[in-house]
Amino acid sequence: MALFDQIISPLLTSVQGLVSEFHLSPEEAAKAKQAIADAQSKAVADSQQYELGLATLAEQDKLSARAMNTVTKDSTAKVLAIGITFGFFGLLIFMSVHPIPAESRDLLDVMLGSLGSAFIAVCSFYFGSSAGSASKDETIARMGK
Repeated sequence: MALFDQIISPLLTSVQGLVSEFHLSPEEAAKAKQAIADAQSKAVADSQQYELGLATLAEQDKLSARAMNTVTKDSTAKVLAIGITFGFFGLLIFMSVHPIPAESRDLLDVMLGSLGSAFIAVCSFYFGSSAGSASKDETIARMGK
């Protein structure tokens, strides 16, 4: 819906303003308003279809990565996941226990943020993304209406 809210809706509002500004006959104004309403309905449907397509692609990408990991029995993903997890929690513990020099604080904050993001990706890979699933379910429900 972001595409619709940010781009298409303001554009249609501008067109409605132009229609009302010109002195059209009542029949022409009704036709123009109907055309705008039809365009708005189509834009909403297209925006929902686009969002559903993006959600579907993201889910398929995760499923194919998981399937590849299962079929090939490659340990790379597991090793990276373990390294990222230990790195993230190890850095958290280190920063909690030891005083951090001021000149190193920014570097450690960047490292912690990067490891935190990577840890979220690991959790999403192995356990799924509840936010992505919820968004996809919401989009599918809106399309059913």
